[in-house]
Amino acid sequence: MTGKNANRESKWCFNNQILLFRRNFNGKPSPNWHAKIKVPASKGHIKISTRSRYQAEALRTAIDELRKTEGRARIGLPLKRVTFERVSSEDLNWKREQHQSHHCSEASYLYHRVIIIESLLPFFAGKLIDEINSDSINSYQSRRTSRGAKKGKKVSPATLNRDNAAIRAVFRYAKRNKYLSEPPDIDNVSAFAQRPSFSTKEAEKLIQKLDEWVEGIHGFDGPHVRDYRRLFRLYCLTIIHSGNRPGKEMASLRWEDLRQASEQNGGYVSLFVKTSKRKLGEQACNRTVCSVAGIRKPQRNVSLPR
Repeated sequence: MTGKNANRESKWCFNNQILLFRRNFNGKPSPNWHAKIKVPASKGHIKISTRSRYQAEALRTAIDELRKTEGRARIGLPLKRVTFERVSSEDLNWKREQHQSHHCSEASYLYHRVIIIESLLPFFAGKLIDEINSDSINSYQSRRTSRGAKKGKKVSPATLNRDNAAIRAVFRYAKRNKYLSEPPDIDNVSAFAQRPSFSTKEAEKLIQKLDEWVEGIHGFDGPHVRDYRRLFRLYCLTIIHSGNRPGKEMASLRWEDLRQASEQNGGYVSLFVKTSKRKLGEQACNRTVCSVAGIRKPQRNVSLPR
């Protein structure tokens, strides 16, 4: 051959749809054959390495790839297959644009980015997007022990399911941009154990003991001790009746976050709390939270205990 192809050995095969060639490096031919494949039903071509030093075996590999490529062309997919790394990078760019145009929150974009970069890419980076199947996802879940896990332990089912949401988003982007025809089935990790809770009888016993504890102060205790005990009882009753979780939700609650409705509007109490997702949430609970607690807002500035 002449020109830019003078540095390789080549041969057209299979009705001139496949060009087998071996490149020359430092004046010597490489051991493996490569292939340039042209698809009649589509413009352009693809190049692959057959990873074989035998011409007959290389041709069979190229013919198999030609058949797959023809199938992709018939359903409108691009000839060249793309990796998970490329698709996830494009998906992140699209997600960032969605955030900049106020179609998604910054927290959503950043969390999506962290999952892809720190968890998904180390496992899926070199894989072709259309080769990732349900077994690949299950393998990822079984090996997921990095970010978010306690030392020496695997991550929680909730974390795996959040990972699954990010994987689904990448595959939705891939399908929308015709990198693959159908995404794999991605099942969430099986059901969580229900959070332990008090039975009605146990809750009533706890309320009774709290009442006794509030009134059981020592004669030498200062007046503030009763106030603090009442506050703690109110804290417990708020959790019991409203379902707020100890931690950030209860720690964020202040007296000014309580809204008392009139008896004509149902007589409920609205609690405005900060959730773990940094959003304001509103929970309505029965007014017995305050009536059972038997406490009014102190005159001095006292917040609910942490």
